[in-house]
Amino acid sequence: MVDFRYHLVSIVAVFLALGIGVLMGSGVVGEPLLDNIRDRARDVQEFNDRLKDDVVDLEHELTVSREFAESVEPMLVEGRLAGEDIVIVDVAAGDAPLDALMEGLEDRAGAEVASIITISDDFELTSEEDVAELGRIVGSGATPEELRVEAATQMGARIAALADGRRGTQDPADLLQELEDAGFLDLAEEEEAAPVPPGASVVIAASGVTDPTFRIDQVVTALGAAAAEGAPVVVVETSDSAWGIVGSVRGDGDLANVIGTVDNVDKLVGRIALAMSLDRLQGGEPGHFGEKSDDVTVIPEPGPRD
Repeated sequence: MVDFRYHLVSIVAVFLALGIGVLMGSGVVGEPLLDNIRDRARDVQEFNDRLKDDVVDLEHELTVSREFAESVEPMLVEGRLAGEDIVIVDVAAGDAPLDALMEGLEDRAGAEVASIITISDDFELTSEEDVAELGRIVGSGATPEELRVEAATQMGARIAALADGRRGTQDPADLLQELEDAGFLDLAEEEEAAPVPPGASVVIAASGVTDPTFRIDQVVTALGAAAAEGAPVVVVETSDSAWGIVGSVRGDGDLANVIGTVDNVDKLVGRIALAMSLDRLQGGEPGHFGEKSDDVTVIPEPGPRD
């Protein structure tokens, strides 16, 4: 029987032979190989240095662009929406920067944000109770997907009726209040203000960096189309949104002719575009602005009043 010492000696001999082979081989090809490695390392270092220089240049360009936007904002935006009421509809409590939106609209453009209507996560309709309750409110026994669209359409119609003063036989605010009571909406109103004052414009914000939990695009387009029957409507999203809501609006020829869009409202230039777009919509001129498509401009083209 071969003992352990024999195995140990054999293993040591193998590694010793390998070591001698490597040592002998390095004397023949070692120097060219090392030169090649040094050259490659030098190329990588030079490429890395160029990338660092590019980053510095881009950061400088970004700083200049931001400073330029800050310097022209007062000329383009200040007082543009003075006396105008704005209603913000936040779909599925998305990632839109509502505080920055309000600051831009109120402090810069002079508008008044009358209310923020937030469509809650209950719109996912994950339980039979939620489906039954929403169906009761809107008077429909449709599937959850169809029910969301019907509810969004009725919400938009109520917003439109309030915005242009058409109350009819039923107070249009009743539906919004009933949806809030059932947990489908959250109404944050200014003190003593109506949820949608007469003459108000509507900003629909729908943004998220993760996949939505339901067909938010259907909800936004249905809501926006109905609301646009009685109010100027702009749909906005952030530059990093994965929901693609603005694209859904722009891709619908009928909607694109009545609803404005801004696809980078998280940036100062996007908020400038929003204020200018809302102003243009007062005259029935919807536009599409941002940075996600070659078919749109960054901001509306300044006119004589600008």
